[in-house]
Amino acid sequence: MAVNSKEKGKRGEREWVKICREHGFKNARRSQQYAGGTEESADVVGLPYIHQEVKYGYDMTVEEIRGFLEQAIRDSGGSTNIPIVAHKKTYGKWFITMDWQDFVEMYCIAYDKPNNTGIYSGEIKYVTIPADDWFELYKEFYSAKELERMEDLK
Repeated sequence: MAVNSKEKGKRGEREWVKICREHGFKNARRSQQYAGGTEESADVVGLPYIHQEVKYGYDMTVEEIRGFLEQAIRDSGGSTNIPIVAHKKTYGKWFITMDWQDFVEMYCIAYDKPNNTGIYSGEIKYVTIPADDWFELYKEFYSAKELERMEDLK
């Protein structure tokens, strides 16, 4: 029986939406699929400040995951949203891969630390972490960004 890759992708996006909702982001949903450059070009929306690309259901190589992240970076269209790839191997657990500099920025914002990574060379470097751990960081980051936004409104 042949696997329909579109259906597999949709199934993965639905599963990822469920994970996002379980972590408290009830507005997470599959988006309309456009050609990139808008928030709606992400596979899933509903995590503020994040552009999400979702890959699901097969054993991906490091090179493939890096390519998916480069796709997410392109599709984010230069927005201020941080591009990530949420990915899961068959029968595995979810992971997040993102640009190292974006990870450091999220951490520094989340925990009110100075971002003094001055040695960053500009080469694309990546970090991959379990989704549950990433969500702990993301929740702190989101809270800090929302506090900053509320201060700006005053």
